[in-house]
Amino acid sequence: MPDVFCGTEDVLKFTKYLQRMNGIRGPKPSLISGNFYELKENPNETFDEWIAEYGNHFGYFLGDRPILMISDLDVIQNIFLKNSKQFKDRPKFFLNAKPFVSSVLALRGERWRHVRRLMTPFFTHHKISSQEITDIVVNSVDTCVLKIMTQKEQIVKVDDRMQSITLDIICKCGLNMYDTDVHEENSQLKSAAKEFMASAHNSVVIFATFFPFLRPILSFINNYLTAGRMADWILRHLNKQIQTETQNLSANPNYSIDTKSNNVLKSMLKCFLEKKLERDELTGNALILLLAAYDTTSMGLTYAFYCLAKHQDIQNTLREEIGLHGYQSRYVDMVWSESLRLFPPVATFAQREAAEDVVLNDIFIQKGTIVQLPIWHINHDPNIWPEPHKFNPQRFLPENSDGDERARASFLTFGLGPRTCMGIELARHEARYTLSKMVQKFRIETCAQTPDPLELICPTEILYPKDGLYLRFIPLNE
Repeated sequence: MPDVFCGTEDVLKFTKYLQRMNGIRGPKPSLISGNFYELKENPNETFDEWIAEYGNHFGYFLGDRPILMISDLDVIQNIFLKNSKQFKDRPKFFLNAKPFVSSVLALRGERWRHVRRLMTPFFTHHKISSQEITDIVVNSVDTCVLKIMTQKEQIVKVDDRMQSITLDIICKCGLNMYDTDVHEENSQLKSAAKEFMASAHNSVVIFATFFPFLRPILSFINNYLTAGRMADWILRHLNKQIQTETQNLSANPNYSIDTKSNNVLKSMLKCFLEKKLERDELTGNALILLLAAYDTTSMGLTYAFYCLAKHQDIQNTLREEIGLHGYQSRYVDMVWSESLRLFPPVATFAQREAAEDVVLNDIFIQKGTIVQLPIWHINHDPNIWPEPHKFNPQRFLPENSDGDERARASFLTFGLGPRTCMGIELARHEARYTLSKMVQKFRIETCAQTPDPLELICPTEILYPKDGLYLRFIPLNE
């Protein structure tokens, strides 16, 4: 029971703390749930309302956890770039969810730095643009094109098709899984992945958010009773790979995995055999790799096609530029970046924990406070992006960027600072070829089933179209 009262005292203490912190305000929290139930189906809407009421920095609670929301670009630059050592870690998960707590998303301090240093070389531009990875991307996109071409109707559930592409690619280049069925209508693996994402914010997680003293038993329940088909599927595959490579090493002490291949799992297995990675770090990072690369990129592509369907002039320009310069045309990158600005797939995950008391721009941030960035709000702030709700790829012309560090803090889709997303190059490589191939093969239009405006939900960290996204894909003459 003491932990319950501790959580309650934290809420009361933080309420007073907000009142005395140089005028910082915030919504009044509930004693148990904090402000959890004020967050809507799409929390970004709530954050916009709070920013309008309380200004560019305010505090709120998620259960017993104090969170300081900051939308001031100068303060963001200080926290994520100049003073990143004072904000080096992400907040701890509410649950000790194995093996995810051993991934780069959850590791902290020196262990995070060690694992991140090992994994970063797996995702360089040189590795991702290799012929091996490019062939995987091309084959997956071409398979999707063929599926669309041969279906009876021209109406395509875009989010579903994009999930097939990105899941196929990450299974092959990230997990060395070549026997997937993800392009099939009744794919078990894709169904399991969707099931996992849908249940990620389940009642066990909610109870852990509200009741700190229950977290150990809830962690046990989560780890052993609610892991789900996808986690079981991937872990069986990983354990088989680990067993094979361990047996190879036992049979031959001089055995070494051939890492000339750009396959990420092989590189991680080599680190594991060399005792640079723990077993949970290998499996945790493999699972996070699949989840992060699967749904984030697929949703980014989904929104890009929505924007192109709504703006035929830009779609035509894109088609012409690809005809002249191929899929690596600068205009493809501009379209991709602008669609990510309008619809950032991960809009609530940019958080850091203060390692010590610190004062930045006259804002006192207490040790242990979680600092969060409202990515959606920043991406739609008219003071940063003129006509912010307009789809305008020209914003991302090199000459339209002022080139200073402050500008880096205004486009946060992949994060900022030392913990920036490792998968930027893979996402860009997938997007370039997928966008190029689709607009070369189809004219993409809205249809009667296309929502306008697009209603969004954010059940966990990823932004989804509420009822899926349907567009018309009309084959073009060769």
